Amino acid sequence: MVHKYAIIINADDLDEAVEETAHLLYFLLGRALQEHRRRHAEECDFEEFALEALALLLKYRQAYTNPPPPPSPSDEDTAL
Repeated sequence: MVHKYAIIINADDLDEAVEETAHLLYFLLGRALQEHRRRHAEECDFEEFALEALALLLKYRQAYTNPPPPPSPSDEDTAL
């Protein structure tokens, strides 16, 4: 069975698009690495690439993750 993936990034600006793309890359690369390890016992270039890319994304997560927006006054009223 062949899996097909369609990736759509819904963002209001470029910073948000980069953030969403980086988070999605981290998730998909982690899943691909797990699947690769199930099928291949020996280490290879893909595993090395995936581990280094995941480490890099994790190391610089604060650089591409935007802080959450401050709560709006209406959100504070709802929380009470």
